[in-house]
Amino acid sequence: MGATHLPSTEFDGTDIEDRLEAEAEARLGDPAEPMVQLLAPDGTLGSDPVFSEYAERLNPEDLRGFYADMAKIRRFDVEATALQRQGQLALWVPLTGQEAAQIGSGRASQPQDYIFPTYREHGVALTRNVDLAELLRQFRGVSNGGWNPKDTNFHLYTLVLAAQTPHAVGYAMGIQRDQKFAASAAIADGTPGQGQSPRPP
Repeated sequence: MGATHLPSTEFDGTDIEDRLEAEAEARLGDPAEPMVQLLAPDGTLGSDPVFSEYAERLNPEDLRGFYADMAKIRRFDVEATALQRQGQLALWVPLTGQEAAQIGSGRASQPQDYIFPTYREHGVALTRNVDLAELLRQFRGVSNGGWNPKDTNFHLYTLVLAAQTPHAVGYAMGIQRDQKFAASAAIADGTPGQGQSPRPP
């Protein structure tokens, strides 16, 4: 399946965007690795030389669980989007179209794994037993988080773009070094000129 066969997005529809997208696709050509799609839009089962083996290991109960989680988080997302449009939530970041990736990655994680989400990983939150109502508390502005990350090993949402990346790297480095404690110092632009702070050379 080539890049021109991918489904449209909410950003499609303007002539200039369509023209620029077509030019970019013509320059890049098909992706180096083809998309893996085991289930066609009409529901027929496809095959893949690598990933079909993994799919065959899933029993019907697991598959129903995946589907139930995807349906539940899609319904939750629709309701939360409606709440945001009614002014009940200050912000809502939808996950529509990411249900399978989120449920799959969340279910693939182990209980001891610690997950640093973006602000739209609602499906992963579901798989980590975060109460979905707690997600709404943060987006409504009545809580700084809503859940205790120590209970779920699912970190609080960070609304700053890409902030979870250095958090996850730092956490992973700490685990790698098997240290129980870490020290941190916040240094602002005025700090080097104050008290015992080292001055820049």
